[in-house]
Amino acid sequence: MEIEGKNMRTFVVADDITGANDIGLMYRRAGYRVITYCHGSSVDYDGEHEVTIVDTDSRFCTPEEAYDRVFTQVLEASKHGYDRFFNKQCSVFRGNIGAEFDAMLDALGEERGMVIAAYPDTGRTTVQGIHYVNGILLENSQFKNDPIHPTRESMLENIIHKQSLRETVIITQTDLQSIKWKEKTKKAAYAVFDAESNQDLKQIARKLAGEKVICGSAGIAYYLGLEEQEKKEPLVLSVAGSLTLQTRNQIEYMKEKGYPCIELNTMKIVSSEGEGKKEIERVLSSCSKAYNNASFVVLHSMNTSEEVNETKKIAAAGGYTNAEASKKISKVLAFLTKEIKERLGVNRYIILGGDTSAAFCNILNITKMEVSGDDIQGVPVLKNEEEQRFILKSGSFGQREFIEMAYQKMKQ
Repeated sequence: MEIEGKNMRTFVVADDITGANDIGLMYRRAGYRVITYCHGSSVDYDGEHEVTIVDTDSRFCTPEEAYDRVFTQVLEASKHGYDRFFNKQCSVFRGNIGAEFDAMLDALGEERGMVIAAYPDTGRTTVQGIHYVNGILLENSQFKNDPIHPTRESMLENIIHKQSLRETVIITQTDLQSIKWKEKTKKAAYAVFDAESNQDLKQIARKLAGEKVICGSAGIAYYLGLEEQEKKEPLVLSVAGSLTLQTRNQIEYMKEKGYPCIELNTMKIVSSEGEGKKEIERVLSSCSKAYNNASFVVLHSMNTSEEVNETKKIAAAGGYTNAEASKKISKVLAFLTKEIKERLGVNRYIILGGDTSAAFCNILNITKMEVSGDDIQGVPVLKNEEEQRFILKSGSFGQREFIEMAYQKMKQ
């Protein structure tokens, strides 16, 4: 969906003028050129701006009139090459929610839309599909006495179903961490996402990078905008399990250059299951924080002689041979790679070490790979059928600057 050399073009329909400018501000903060049109204005769909917002002034219409206004605007916009369509609604879902969502899908001929009502900066959060305002159930909030659209429901599915017969499904934060989260969204026309924090919105935005239809409040727009900007420089992960001198020097070089380098405590991995799980969660959290400010992270196992010897002692006390301990660490590094891929959207990798490379291919189900003509110091750039790019390097190979050179190649 991304246009090479340009930002994505997004068309937004909002049900009132203040909401239109609310989402406009979110996209502007993310670096987009935005223009808002009042209801009834002539729209320049092909202007220089990247986000076009049209106020349908439909919140207080009948459901039928609201449907017609949204359908008409979206149908016309669909003729002008927009990449994404956003149906912006009030963050407490007052208005003609189901009718307007249906109108967008019908006008586009699409089967599903992603629904995010949460806007944590304004106290709106969603848990298990239930919506809250500053921690209070929506149905018990100040909006229960709204003179036009009093809120009598907190379950977002039920609000949508007041005007839509289409199926809905709830996507929890636990679902979002699963490989199969996307399969769940395909079971219904509307997937309603939980979110309690801006970090949740950021992760949702990464997952929805390829989705055409978004419905909900303005909060997610900022993170969608940031995600689309970040796509111009793909997220890259380097994973080093090798203990060779060459690999240690390459990691040390990256530290000296100021790249984020996160170390896996191998002593904890082989000490006990409980300690291992805690260490895995710590590393995942550290990687997530690092990617908030960078597009590249180096993840490596402990590699000094003292650390390696201590790891071996702890492993032996637990009944592991040196070979078994090494395999376990490689598997953990591969597991972390897969989790980082699923949680953060990383799709380019630099893998250092033979065992680590084998574990990487196994956990990502890579059974064949295409060897490109590009190489870094004689090591080829590879890709699989899912268009993921990666480099598999022997631990005992390469100059001190290898990882940095590989990263520069992966960015292209």
